[in-house]
Amino acid sequence: MKLKTGVDVRFLRQEFVAVLPNIDGIFHHRAPGVDFVITAGLDGTHRHNSKHYKNAAIDVRRRDLTADQLPLVVEDLRKLLGDDFDIVIEPTHIHIELDI
Repeated sequence: MKLKTGVDVRFLRQEFVAVLPNIDGIFHHRAPGVDFVITAGLDGTHRHNSKHYKNAAIDVRRRDLTADQLPLVVEDLRKLLGDDFDIVIEPTHIHIELDI
């Protein structure tokens, strides 16, 4: 796992911290050579009611994933995280948030 410069995940909810190694494993398995990079946590500008501001959301880089890899990574993320998390494919990133 890598963090984009300036990303703040110091207070990320424990439910997220617990699954980060597994998310990293998905990237290594489904997209060999592509790093799992968190591009936003508490930092940045988000919607007013964004779960980023509750330390319950991260954005993950997707630009290095191929068109074939992206759906496989997202499918595995949904299986891993289950109904407790929402995953949204955005044009520039994958948004993952905890349902709280």
